[in-house]
Amino acid sequence: MKYFYMRSKLTLSVEEKTIRRAKILAKKRKSSVSRLFSDFIDESSRMEEKMSALKAVSGVIDLPAAAEPDNEYFDHAQKKHGW
Repeated sequence: MKYFYMRSKLTLSVEEKTIRRAKILAKKRKSSVSRLFSDFIDESSRMEEKMSALKAVSGVIDLPAAAEPDNEYFDHAQKKHGW
């Protein structure tokens, strides 16, 4: 089932550079700036909901000592990647 929602206009104040980049991106994606903005807000909301759920269960699982960051491989990776 497809839902239709009422659309409203929204005026934003952004830098000219951002507007140009948004128009270029929309053209590449064969979309509109409005659709890009709408998709961005929708995805951001979904990610925030997922992060909230993840935070709610974080710390529930005890990791084995091998997963702790004090092992030899972690030290090697930290030096190699500059963490």
